[in-house]
Amino acid sequence: MNLNEIKISEKINSREIKSVNIARPPAVFMALALSWLLMVMAACCGCGGGGGGNESVVSQYSSNGLPSVSSLKIGQTEENLLISFSVSDPESDICMVKLYYSSDRGATYSPITDIAGFSGAMPSGSTAVLLWKPLNFSELNLKDLKIKVGISDGAAEGAALASDLFSINIPANKAVGKIAFMSMRGVSRQIYIMNADGTNQYRLTDGANDENFAAISPDGNKIVYTSAGNSKSDLYIMDSNGLNEKRLTVSASGEEYLYPSFSPDSSKIAFIMTLDGRYTLGVINADGSGLSVIQTFDTAAYYPVFWPNQTRIAFSMQEEGKNKIYIIDYESKSMAAFIAGNFNVNYPAFSPDGTKLAFTSDVDGDFEILVRDLVSNTISKITDNAYFDAYPRFTADGSNIIFSSRQSGANQIYSMSAEGGEAVRLTNTLNEEFFATAGAGYVIFAPPRPLLKSITLSDINISGSPVDLSKIKCSAFYEDNTTLSVTPVWSVVSGGGTLSGTSYVADPYSDTDTVILRASYTEYDITRTNDIKVKLSTLISNLRKIFMAAGYNTASDSNSLVESNIYSANSNGSGLTQVTFNDTTALIKAAISPDGTKIAYSGIRDGNIELFVMDLKTYKKRRLTSNSSSDDEPCFTADSSKIIFTSNREGNFELYSMNADGSSQTRLTNNAYDESSPYVAKDGLMLLYTSNRNGYDKVYASLIDPMSGALSDETSVTVGEGNDRNPCFISGNRVAFESDRNGLSQLFAVELSAGSEPKALTSGAANALHPSSISGDNFIVYVVENNFQYGLTILNTDTLQTSDLFSLGKLAAGYSIAYPFFNYNKNFIFYCSLGAHLLFTSLTEGTTYSLVRALNKNSAPSVSPDGTEIFYHSDIDNIGFFDIGQISSISMYDIYSVPAAGGERVKITSASGDITGYYNPSYSSAAAKITATAKVNENLEIYVFDKTGGSLVNLTNNPAADVTSKFSPDGSKIVFVSDRDGNNEIYIMNSDGSGLANLTNNAKNDTDPNFSPDGKKIVFSSDRDGPGQIYTMNADGTGLARITSGGLNCFEPCYSPDGRKIVFSAYTSSLSDGGVFTVNPDGTDPKVILRNTTALRFISPSW
Repeated sequence: MNLNEIKISEKINSREIKSVNIARPPAVFMALALSWLLMVMAACCGCGGGGGGNESVVSQYSSNGLPSVSSLKIGQTEENLLISFSVSDPESDICMVKLYYSSDRGATYSPITDIAGFSGAMPSGSTAVLLWKPLNFSELNLKDLKIKVGISDGAAEGAALASDLFSINIPANKAVGKIAFMSMRGVSRQIYIMNADGTNQYRLTDGANDENFAAISPDGNKIVYTSAGNSKSDLYIMDSNGLNEKRLTVSASGEEYLYPSFSPDSSKIAFIMTLDGRYTLGVINADGSGLSVIQTFDTAAYYPVFWPNQTRIAFSMQEEGKNKIYIIDYESKSMAAFIAGNFNVNYPAFSPDGTKLAFTSDVDGDFEILVRDLVSNTISKITDNAYFDAYPRFTADGSNIIFSSRQSGANQIYSMSAEGGEAVRLTNTLNEEFFATAGAGYVIFAPPRPLLKSITLSDINISGSPVDLSKIKCSAFYEDNTTLSVTPVWSVVSGGGTLSGTSYVADPYSDTDTVILRASYTEYDITRTNDIKVKLSTLISNLRKIFMAAGYNTASDSNSLVESNIYSANSNGSGLTQVTFNDTTALIKAAISPDGTKIAYSGIRDGNIELFVMDLKTYKKRRLTSNSSSDDEPCFTADSSKIIFTSNREGNFELYSMNADGSSQTRLTNNAYDESSPYVAKDGLMLLYTSNRNGYDKVYASLIDPMSGALSDETSVTVGEGNDRNPCFISGNRVAFESDRNGLSQLFAVELSAGSEPKALTSGAANALHPSSISGDNFIVYVVENNFQYGLTILNTDTLQTSDLFSLGKLAAGYSIAYPFFNYNKNFIFYCSLGAHLLFTSLTEGTTYSLVRALNKNSAPSVSPDGTEIFYHSDIDNIGFFDIGQISSISMYDIYSVPAAGGERVKITSASGDITGYYNPSYSSAAAKITATAKVNENLEIYVFDKTGGSLVNLTNNPAADVTSKFSPDGSKIVFVSDRDGNNEIYIMNSDGSGLANLTNNAKNDTDPNFSPDGKKIVFSSDRDGPGQIYTMNADGTGLARITSGGLNCFEPCYSPDGRKIVFSAYTSSLSDGGVFTVNPDGTDPKVILRNTTALRFISPSW
């Protein structure tokens, strides 16, 4: 054999594999070469060192070019590797080739010695395609491999050439079939191949030539595609392992070849060619011969596919703005619409047995996959979602349909049963994956994952603990700029807490303010991490809260809260949130209904003036308005069914009306001025009010339509300079009002008859303000003011005689009074005081009561065992006595509940009769009872009752003060404090009052007992060692231990629900110092979690 007899296999596929058979050079050739070499050496020796003249023989032959290797590609055929490469040498020397492989990403190489028939000698300019089936093939499985080709010409070694990384992964199911598809994992489109189950996704092209529309042949041997390497877009074909690329068409005039697909026998290729806005359906043989035109169209045509018997071709074509599927006969060229309508149909695909046609349609608004049964001629939808599903193709066995869908955002490839059902995602990247086609065979190559560069984490809304870390998407970024979704391993860097798999539970008692969680991902011994930082307060925001009362106190009594509400906070003191609210923060003006059943009043809530109503039988309040404007100055109509009021909700202050329940709010006046101070006549047919339309506030009157309530016949009652305000009807068909027309504010009266002049009702050095009367009556009650001292006076408008309810100087300086009015029996006068109280004073007894308070006391919170409900005592809905001299109310308390997250309060008890108040509740879900202290005839007793306030039972019933009772966790015991032995001691009894036992007995005061969550311990406060300190003991009184120390007064301790902490209040000499503290039950790790401020003093914590 001579060199010209070297044969290179031209047919490489799964059926016929021929290895290169390169013979050794003949012996005679080797002898001639040796003789030639000796002649050269002799010539070299004879040259000596002579200078000048022509180049020596040595200089002519001493420069030997290095051989080189190029075009190294790796392919597969079944479970064999194909190694293709070319060699060249500048002097056309014989090239000696050695092959190596690496299974550690190129770190080390081993020689390949088991390629049958390959000697290693190759002529310059030749190409080898070698078949290698490694003897240790199974050992290479799942390894990242490289092939390297070394080369020399016998005198010098050229540069070795190594392949890209690849892996071998033998699929478990070799009958799965394979899929070719397009991917944007690189910068441009690339052709990939994978098994039909999504495994071994391997890149065949590098995307340098903008490959597109890859379609695999049904037998799985070839892939046809378009490429713009040497033209706009031509057809190319290659083996399905990426080797033996061949160009099928050559664009001569700028035409583009698109959408190729194989015939069922893999011998022909259908395509669309477009040029100058026209579209041609054509067919070409798979070897590039026999190109023929089937039909040319003036409208866009797409995606031709052969009918299974190869006599017809189906394709999409646009007509009247919609894509339709047409069938054209391969021979006769006759054509007909196959699927059409007032919607789009695309991507036809026949099943291998020819019984079904898959396609996409937007008939229901978005593109779904549908299948037409060609036997029954029925159409069924096999996908039904809100995403874009496209490009369906049957697998080689016809059992499944593969398609692309945007379910994850970018196009990904999915597979599902041809009958429909759940789709399985085959690709899982952040890139576009599309145009999948299926053929027979399987893929053993798997892509080596490029080296890991970094990982990123998606944002997640963390609002509490536990945190489901699986919801955080982790993306791995690689050196080749590709990305993959990966699953990291999580760890806790700082901040404590526990991690179980992907569930993180925060430690509510951590000393850190920030928790750091780390995601780690490792590939090839390369680990990349990314951290998330979360505020501990955010993590524990949904865990069990600490509830406490908080308010402010007066300078005169720093240990007495004037106002208090219930607040919640996280276990570390963060997230302070108000749970209960006063109905108003200030009271302004009130009015009583003529039937005496309701009081309407205005007060500040949420920063605005709003209107409220109180039922005078139940004292239940109801908010009537809720908006960002000021709704003020309520006035009832004569039948008590409606309320007229002022509001600036539409710009300036106008008059409005509404039903007494707040419904049907209607505007009565509509102008550019401000109206105020409405007052309804006794018969309900006339309305007095004030308007500033003439530059001064003046009194106006309008008629009220008895049916619609509309105003008409507006008349000015007062004129002239000065401001006239707060009108009211008095006897003699007169209107009384206040006016500053003479300097000071005085009261005047004017008759409604035309031309009547106002007459003064009051005089003197004090201002007369806010007159009010029962409509048509001759008595007025009004406010007297001088230098911020206030009084309350009654005036007989007929005789002008006055009577002081509170004379000037009787009330403390700054003690303000505003807007008084009579009830309709004239035995009480109501008025607003200090902006914080709606008071009423009996004209027969002289006693003053607090009816509505802006400053209420919601206190002594107790958390239900499940943490969902708060029980507390409050005076918010009860009447209390008001001490004018001390400027303080003495209120009656009841027990309430409110959801732990805040919301509507529920009144549980209603103190009445001998019981004048309930305090300090504790609820047991096990016993389904509440225990609380009740004030009975000035004595304090322990009671139990149900959540409705019913089934009331006195458990103690003795002359001592029995207070602050708490249920045991199982509801069987109650611990409480009693002074029955002369000082405060702790007692325990059964929940029915039996089995009384004294647990502490000393000369000091032991107070505030609370059970541990397991019921085995009791924590309490005591001054037995000086200032109040926190102690624990066993539930039988043994095992006493002091757990706090120092100069703070510590009180009201309570265990955390898990028993790991005790919370308590502490202060020095007043509530203005100190705050809320926690400590371990053994006395370690004391810390302050909330400090008292000027605005808030914290007491009575409950967990």
